[in-house]
Amino acid sequence: MKRVPQLPDVMGKADHRAHEVDRAVVDMTGAWLLSERIGQTFQATVLAADEKSATVALDEPAVRARCTGSDLPIGQRVGVRLIEADTASRTVRSSSLAAPSPVRSLDSGRSGPTPARSASPYWAHGRSGTRPSRIGWGLPAST
Repeated sequence: MKRVPQLPDVMGKADHRAHEVDRAVVDMTGAWLLSERIGQTFQATVLAADEKSATVALDEPAVRARCTGSDLPIGQRVGVRLIEADTASRTVRSSSLAAPSPVRSLDSGRSGPTPARSASPYWAHGRSGTRPSRIGWGLPAST
C-alpha cells in the first residue's frame, strides 16, 4: 500500500514511453518505405511551418517528412523532392520544389490549390456534419 501514491507517476511515465516507441516505429517505417525513392518527387500538404522549413505529409505513401523551403503556408499543397530516408536515424527529409504545384480539384475539375484539410483527418463525419463518427477507425459509430 505504500507504493499506491507513486502509481500515477509510474503509469504516466510508462504511457509517455509507449508513445515514444509508437512514434519511432512510425518514423522508421516511413523511412523504410521511402529508402529506395531518393530523388523522386511527391505531392504533399504542409502541416506546420517556420521561416526556413516545414513538416509535410506526403500523399502517397502517407509519410510525414521535414521539408526545407520558405513560404510554405500551413494547409498548402506543394511538390517536394525526397532527399533523405534513413531507417537508422528514422529520418525522412525533403525539399520544396520551386513553386507550389497545381492540384486538380476533385469536385470542380479545375486546377489550383486544394483547401486546407481538417485538423483531425482520421475522423469521418456523419451525415449531419455535426458529430464525428468512428467510421475512419473501423470502429462502430457511437449512438
